[in-house]
Amino acid sequence: MGRRWSRLTPDKLRLKKVADSDVAYEVFKTVLTPGDDKENLYALLLNSKNCPVCEPRRISRGTVDSAPAFARDVFKEALKWGTVAVMVAGQTASLPNGLPPSPRLRRYASSTTSASERGSTYQ
Repeated sequence: MGRRWSRLTPDKLRLKKVADSDVAYEVFKTVLTPGDDKENLYALLLNSKNCPVCEPRRISRGTVDSAPAFARDVFKEALKWGTVAVMVAGQTASLPNGLPPSPRLRRYASSTTSASERGSTYQ
């Protein structure tokens, strides 16, 4: 029921100019479902004035840790709706609170932090 209230009406959606990431998030959050146990990939299809032509379309629904998608799936939706621009957003699966990050994630976080402190993106 909460999700239904957060949706924009089609008229308001088509009038909303998506000029920055904050506005894009407003549009994307109408379809994002908190507590979803699978990862999703959504595409926001825009016309030449950067206004959405429809609600964000789900391109891929994956598993708990991946949402496989191909560029052809995104372009297929864009061509079907006749859009000139596409914004893509992913929704990760919800994890229980208090779950510690995996060792691989900790290594990645420490390596990117140390690389950015050195002023280099490569190690």
